[in-house]
Amino acid sequence: MRTYLRGKVSRRLMLQFVLAALVPMSGVAWYAYHQVSTLLLNSAYERLRADSKSFGMSVIESLNVRASALEHLSRANIGNTQTATRSGFTGTSLQPLATLTAAQQSRIGHGGTVLRLVAGRPVELVAATDLPGRVLVGRIDAMSLWVSDFAPERYCVLDANFVELFCTPGLVPLDQQTLRSTLGAGTGGTVPWKLAGEDLLVGLWRPKFLPTFDSPGFVIMQVTSRADALRTLNTFRQFFPLTFLLALALATALAVRQIQRQMKPLGLLTDVSQRLATGDLGARMPLAGDDEFTALGATFNDMAGSLEYRFHMLAMLSELDRAIISATGMEHVASEVLGHIRKAIPCDGAGLLVHSGEQGFHLLTRDPAQAAGCLRTSSRSFEVTGLDPTRAASILSPGILPQEFLDRLCPVPPAQLVAFAIRNDGRLEQVLLLAYARRPASMDDVIQGGRALADRLGIALSSLAQEARLYHQAHHDSLTDLPNRVLLRERCEQAIARAQRDGTCVALILIDLDNFKQVNDTLGHASGDELLSQCAMVLARRMRPGDTLARLGGDEFVVLLPDLAAGQDRQVLDERLRELMGDLSVPLAVHGYQINTPASMGVALYPTHAGHFDELLQMADAAMYKAKREQRGGFQFYTSELNTQSKAHFDLTQELRKAVERDELVLHFQPKVNARRRDIVGAEALVRWRSPSRGLVSPGVFVHLLDEMGLGVWLGEWVLDRACAQMRQWQDSGLRSIPVSVNMSPSQFERASVLEVVRASLDRYRLDARCLEIEILEATAVNDSDKAMRTLLALRAEGVRVALDDFGTGYSSLVYLTRIPADVLKLDQAFIRRLSSDARQQEIVRHIIALAKTLSYTVVAEGVEEEAQLSVLVAMGCDLVQGYLIGSPVPPDAFAERWLR
Repeated sequence: MRTYLRGKVSRRLMLQFVLAALVPMSGVAWYAYHQVSTLLLNSAYERLRADSKSFGMSVIESLNVRASALEHLSRANIGNTQTATRSGFTGTSLQPLATLTAAQQSRIGHGGTVLRLVAGRPVELVAATDLPGRVLVGRIDAMSLWVSDFAPERYCVLDANFVELFCTPGLVPLDQQTLRSTLGAGTGGTVPWKLAGEDLLVGLWRPKFLPTFDSPGFVIMQVTSRADALRTLNTFRQFFPLTFLLALALATALAVRQIQRQMKPLGLLTDVSQRLATGDLGARMPLAGDDEFTALGATFNDMAGSLEYRFHMLAMLSELDRAIISATGMEHVASEVLGHIRKAIPCDGAGLLVHSGEQGFHLLTRDPAQAAGCLRTSSRSFEVTGLDPTRAASILSPGILPQEFLDRLCPVPPAQLVAFAIRNDGRLEQVLLLAYARRPASMDDVIQGGRALADRLGIALSSLAQEARLYHQAHHDSLTDLPNRVLLRERCEQAIARAQRDGTCVALILIDLDNFKQVNDTLGHASGDELLSQCAMVLARRMRPGDTLARLGGDEFVVLLPDLAAGQDRQVLDERLRELMGDLSVPLAVHGYQINTPASMGVALYPTHAGHFDELLQMADAAMYKAKREQRGGFQFYTSELNTQSKAHFDLTQELRKAVERDELVLHFQPKVNARRRDIVGAEALVRWRSPSRGLVSPGVFVHLLDEMGLGVWLGEWVLDRACAQMRQWQDSGLRSIPVSVNMSPSQFERASVLEVVRASLDRYRLDARCLEIEILEATAVNDSDKAMRTLLALRAEGVRVALDDFGTGYSSLVYLTRIPADVLKLDQAFIRRLSSDARQQEIVRHIIALAKTLSYTVVAEGVEEEAQLSVLVAMGCDLVQGYLIGSPVPPDAFAERWLR
């Protein structure tokens, strides 16, 4: 028995048996102990609450008796000390009624009695008398009231504010916070307490109110020891250990018996397994009985026989597996397989047919005289007839192979071929061939071994194909299949290394489509993806050998031009850039639309501008953005000034982002007046940035940056909300009500529901729609988007006026004036600047105003700064003017003081 208990399994079983008995018993014991102690504590708490209430009620009854006696004294025996003493009072006295509170006086006036409980003073009852303005006060000895036969052994009496009135010796009240949280709004409660190292149970009771005495009452706090409440558990604690040990001893005895029965056959099986592991393949387990251990021994003996039979072949295949796993290419794998196959499977020749696409198959064989490497035939087209891919192996006639293949496959003419199909992704990729001059004696062993080798080749083929796919996915764009940033970096670094060696140049061209965002927003992302794919094909057709076209993401492409001859790089680049511009200027058909795809390009050169890939890309990006700002659809070479501009642009963007977070944007208002009378008829809300470091920044500096940051829509909605809030404030202050113009960008019409936003702002600030005028640019008005046109029509239907801002600086097509749903035409200040001195300018403005009047537009002239300009505009019939001659944009308070009072 001691031998069996030495093993880890036997000790673990022994421990589990003991725990199986110990844990439930411990759990039941703990649960019983916990439940009994809980019941005893709950019983003690209930007793404390009942005793506290009983004592409190006896106190109230004593007070009621004394109150009746005091009322009798007040009528018959005022000042009779003996009578007062007999009635339970230590004394009585007459006191002014004014010493009582208003509520107490009211109570006395209705014939009631008032109870006064004050810590450190006798308990007092107050009753009315027949004497005007006087009351009878009876004093009660606190000890006679709080100490009685009904009183508990340990208790305290507290007033309504939890101040001690009386406590038995050695006891102090609970703190007031605990008392309040325990009682709450109820009449009683219980709480555990620890005093001077003793665990106590506390019961509390108080009357909610003593209507007889117009008093909030008092609190009885009764205390008992926790040990006394749990005293009956002592018997349980004495007898439980003995019962527990007896049960544990019984469980241990049963466990020992069971372990002895189970570990004996397990020990025999262990001994036989160890012999088998040391190489004794003939080791077998003796069988006796008909239980599960006997069945396990029989299965083990069968397994040992199978292992003995296959040991040598498995050893060979394991060597082959290591060779396959370490292979870096399929021909290397084939070389390893064909070099070891005859050790695993007896055959006269072995080869691997490999599918070569449209060229057919070629044959790989291994020359035993060579240390490594495969012999490869030329590819030939022929049908491998009789091959069933669903079967483990197929027997083929040698006649299906070309004679060149047979000569290479087997040194003697084969009588039959055993073929094993190897498939990948559902296609027949390879065929393992075993050649035999005579039929083998054991075909089952041949098929089993050959299938194992073919499966290993299939795994290697699939693994190599998967690695190739993963490499391609990691280095190419999923949409266009162009090289991505990773592969572009590798090729650029290789090109730079060659340029360093050969003294040549490398150019990096960053291409960004100018109108791609509009296509995405109007036609959807599917159309945008199609446009990107077509642009990739257009650019790819222009690439020359050695060039790399890559996609960085979004609508950005990169062209890498290596090996440019020094001194001729600018001329070559200029030619290539114009070719690319010409290719991208041709409209592309996307889902039924003809879309122009002009692109802005930035160029950076190695070694002129940068020394590695990241710098080249950064500088090409800066040059591209300069092209976007100055000449969309063109190209720019990097210059050193762009670094300074890029840093300034970055710093300004960071400051602006913080400005939005800190609410540094403000609204200024510029008046619009009647051109003839010069009285105010409206205002335009203009955003300003009150920067702590830059001062007051005009919108021309930062509004376009907010749009680049994706905050263009937010800015428009913010200006609308602040303008409406300001109009509401002016109206609530009783100031003059005027309409306010708010600018909305094209992006708001593309990305937001302008109508719902306008409605929400007007409703939020309770404004009439006629108080608001929306100013739009020509780019918004003439957009072919039906959404923008429907929105403008809906705004006018709501009563909101629509103004066409900066007229003449955009499309300037007079035909659009008949289609645009607008009420106001605003002449751009470019027409006003030389109006007083330029006769041609005057003729243009005169005709614009006349045409606008014919189409019922209200004409507003912006940027009026001189009296001469105003005089000319009045003579031409211009309706409204705004500009620095009338008033500059100012904060809301200054605007109201100047124009709305």
